[in-house]
This record gives sequence, structure tokens and C-alpha cells, in this order.
Amino acid sequence: MAPRSRSYGRSRAVPRPADSPAFIDADIAFRLETANIARNSVLSDILHSIRALLQVWMERVSDLEGTVSGTLCEHDAVLDAIRAHDPDAANEAMAEHMRMANARLRESIGADEQPAG
Repeated sequence: MAPRSRSYGRSRAVPRPADSPAFIDADIAFRLETANIARNSVLSDILHSIRALLQVWMERVSDLEGTVSGTLCEHDAVLDAIRAHDPDAANEAMAEHMRMANARLRESIGADEQPAG
């Protein structure tokens, strides 16, 4: 559990909004380490392949109100389920995290489409 705790701790220690790149790096590291802990080499390979896309995605949404606090709460739920050795709870927590991440991305896209005025 040490590697996961290290990346998770880094994401929690990043001051906002001053160090968004460090938060994004820690967020991506959390995803990669979670895949490794799950011994899911396919997911790990996919995450490595789309790392640049994840970074662009996080950069796009990181300025939205609640992104950092929401992401950290969602990571808490995933981490708690992993620590409890509860795969069903981990699955549900990750599914909720992905739903919320999708909503944040959609919100950022919608913000771009709003007329200036």
C-alpha cells in the first residue's frame, strides 16, 4: 500500500489553485498505482497509453469549482474500499468517480459553448 499512499498523499498536499500541475500529476499517479495494486496490467497499459489525454482532461476541468475537493472525496471512497478489501464497494466508488469526472468534463465543455456576455 505504500506506493498508493505516496501518490494519494501528494494529491492531498497540493495547494489550490497555485499548483494545478502537481495535483494533476498526483491524480494520474493515483490512477496508475490503483491499477497496479489491482494487478490489472491491461488497465495499467491503457492508462499509460492515454496518460497525455488524462492530463489534458484534468487541465481542462481543474479550474472548475469543486474539482479538486470532489476528486479527493471520490479518491477517498475508492481508497477506503480498497483498504477494506471490498471489491464491490471499490467498483461502485470508482464508477461514481468516473460519473463525476464525466460530469465535470461535460460542464467544462458546456462552459466553452456559453455565449460571452
